[in-house]
Amino acid sequence: MARRKSPKQRKKERQQQKQRSQQTYIIIGVAAVAVLGAIIFALTSLPTEAPIPENIDQRYSNLMQSTTDEGFALLGNPNAPVTVAEYSSFSCPGCVDFHSNVFPQLRDDIENGTINFVYIPLQTGSVPNAEGAAKTAICAGEQGMFWEMHDVLFSWHETYGNSAFQDGRIRTGVQELGLDTGTFNRCFNSNNTNTILAAAIQQGVASTPTIQVNGATVAADLGAIEQAIQSNPIPPNLEPGTISVEDTDGDMTEDEEPMEEEPMDEATEEMSEDMEETAEPEMTEEADTDETDSEAEATEASE
Repeated sequence: MARRKSPKQRKKERQQQKQRSQQTYIIIGVAAVAVLGAIIFALTSLPTEAPIPENIDQRYSNLMQSTTDEGFALLGNPNAPVTVAEYSSFSCPGCVDFHSNVFPQLRDDIENGTINFVYIPLQTGSVPNAEGAAKTAICAGEQGMFWEMHDVLFSWHETYGNSAFQDGRIRTGVQELGLDTGTFNRCFNSNNTNTILAAAIQQGVASTPTIQVNGATVAADLGAIEQAIQSNPIPPNLEPGTISVEDTDGDMTEDEEPMEEEPMDEATEEMSEDMEETAEPEMTEEADTDETDSEAEATEASE
């Protein structure tokens, strides 16, 4: 006959069973979180479609490009009399509108040297990973392609919205633009890049896009910007903001080749030698002897 368990024993077994159930739930929960994390990581790490606008490599090829002391990208002649600065974010919808409708209208002034244009990267806006997008542009600039990447990022914002700046898309875009990925990754994680972003925040501008013309804030529309530009003294002789190709005296271009002397054929060479002999005849030993004998005979006859 089986011995009946005491109430204390039954209570202990129930507690043990409850503990085992809790442990099982915990293990299942941890496993589910791990699987979900792996799925999310895989989805964000996979190469993502990253279209590059057509003729992107030709848009800025003729314009001067440099950086300010703070590391902000500058387009045009650094010595232009007027500086137009845009405080902007690749995640900001209003910045996309400015990029599409106003920025292209300033190109003539950049080319003729009236203005230069500075992009100051902030991290406002609704699209996730604004910081990653800003770092991407800065590090593309380290390889001479800030403005190309600047256009690419705004294009992605318009096309993909909240998924525009996924890590996978950024990595694919870096490769599509022909950037060195190792150099890009080192830049992306560098203190220097963080310092540039911090310098942008320290400017004290909170909203984007904010436009300043020679330090004075104006409305982010073409009319207000042009009016502010014209209110500054513009010298009559402007230095253009385009890259000029100057010929160096005495230097040959790549298409020019040094002229080589054509070798003379045998007939021409023999003719040349004959002409030299005719022009400068040489006196032979026999002629010298005849001349001496003639002088001796003349002397005898006179005696």
